Amino acid sequence: MGGFFMAIAERQLEAQSSTGRETLTGGQAVMRSLERHHVKKIAVLPGGAIMPTFDALYDYPFERIEVTHEQGGTHIMDGYARATGEVGVGLFTSGPGATNTLTGLYTGQMDNVPMVIITGNVASTVEGTRAFQEADIVSGALPFTKWAYQIKNVEEIPAIMDQAFHVAQDGAPGPALIDIPRNWQVAKAEFKIFSPAPGFMRPELTPQALGQIERAADLLNKSKRPYILAGQGVSRSRAAEALKAVAEKGGIPVATTLLGLSSMPSDHSLYVGGLGMHGDLGANINTNRAQTILGVGMRFDDRVTGKVAGYAKQAQIIHMDINLEEFNRVVNADVAIQADALLGLQALAEALRENSHEEWLEEFRKLARVQYERVTRKAIAIEGPLTMAGITHIYSKLTQGKTIAVADVGQHQMAAFQHLMQEDPYSFFTTGGAGTMGWGLPAAIGIKIAHPEKEVVLIVGDGGFQMTEGELTTAANHGVAVKIALFNNRGLGLVRQWQEDFWDGRRSSVDRKRSSVDRKPPDFVKIAESRGFGGEKVTRWDEVEPGLVRMLTSPDAYLLDFWVDPNEKILPIMPPGANVDQIILEPGRGFYKI
Repeated sequence: MGGFFMAIAERQLEAQSSTGRETLTGGQAVMRSLERHHVKKIAVLPGGAIMPTFDALYDYPFERIEVTHEQGGTHIMDGYARATGEVGVGLFTSGPGATNTLTGLYTGQMDNVPMVIITGNVASTVEGTRAFQEADIVSGALPFTKWAYQIKNVEEIPAIMDQAFHVAQDGAPGPALIDIPRNWQVAKAEFKIFSPAPGFMRPELTPQALGQIERAADLLNKSKRPYILAGQGVSRSRAAEALKAVAEKGGIPVATTLLGLSSMPSDHSLYVGGLGMHGDLGANINTNRAQTILGVGMRFDDRVTGKVAGYAKQAQIIHMDINLEEFNRVVNADVAIQADALLGLQALAEALRENSHEEWLEEFRKLARVQYERVTRKAIAIEGPLTMAGITHIYSKLTQGKTIAVADVGQHQMAAFQHLMQEDPYSFFTTGGAGTMGWGLPAAIGIKIAHPEKEVVLIVGDGGFQMTEGELTTAANHGVAVKIALFNNRGLGLVRQWQEDFWDGRRSSVDRKRSSVDRKPPDFVKIAESRGFGGEKVTRWDEVEPGLVRMLTSPDAYLLDFWVDPNEKILPIMPPGANVDQIILEPGRGFYKI
């Protein structure tokens, strides 16, 4: 792949315009390239090998988000990119500075987030000598990026920068990394440019895609039990209205993946819940009862399908995705539509007939009533110890789905998936493919930076929060008023639940009740206050809503440390290795039977 992109870059260099040329250092060329690509904000953490480029940055008016750790910085730009659709940009140094970005790159690659990360490296003249902070970051980053490349001479910087932005945005988005040896940052060359700089262009529907959309419409029009599964691609393409139009015209029930939550209003009559391991009873069981399934902007991930051999064998599968590589990777498609979700759904809405499927919808409603009576009613009851489900339910009633919610990874994430009511499109963010604990806080900072006018609330567990809590300093330094609902169960709750239920209760390294310093759990309120944030500890039900109101109305960042029941189970659950219709509603009761 590297050779292919280099050939493109070389052809670009040969074909470029002779206008607008100037002699610049490599560092200055990086800045001019970022300027041409309309970059507004950059996550930064300087060091020796990238210092010449930071010296060039001194003269440019980009907003610098000065981060505490490179992983956190990469997650911040991940959140910023998800919230804006723009490319998230980071500028970091060599060695550990570069390797610290790998978790963020991997997270962005798995969730298709457009990013360009630029790292410095030792001079090419000492490469391979194990010089101070030398690291082969390109080899390390290749599995976790769409493209990673090390600059070979100063002249190629403009073309390579253009290529990185093109790769990050083209087709299924993802991260690109450019590594620049120090000597090419200080060397000078004529800055040869293109006009205009390449940027994101929504790919038009091809004749083949239009033909497949007609086939899909025919299948859906004839189906007695049609079903739409909506993923993150709907939100990324800003296709929520088009999705709703398809569903309403065809009278088709819609379920979402974890990352697709908020692509359909939670209170819509055609929304039937979440899919997958901690999805809803009806949404999962009826996957194996549907006649025709349209999966749009989703990749039939194993957490959605369960055991593939038992997944939707009765259904005709229509798969719409921008990435050709996703087709037939997990589930074979009867109709594969390579298309941007917005344009594809708009065309599908035109081709569909007006229809309704009340009997089919009633089957979802019936199972929703079963789930409420057997699981949800108890989960959200305001009695006994605080629960994540109950607090999330109160939060949703209080906010009416009008805030931006960001979830880290763990039980709290699954509770959010099950109990959040998000009415506005593009108002829920989480990480799915990588399941990166610690992503939440920095990503929420990036999302708040992208939308300072909106209330951004992070839902996080104590385990994930401690992984990147240093970015509280970043929020404080930049005045980012992110709100934090910390569900503190003194341990790694989701792992603990699995050990309890699937490993004979043999808890191993999941209970984190005490610190080694003072024999007490960490005081997260004091940690927040040490950065100048407001905060309070919440231990009783009568404190929950007043605490949430104070947090939401605070003009500054605020943390609520909810001491929740460490024995809370997040149910329903499709156990690992089970079929999509094998759902446990209550511990020890086996799979639900219709």
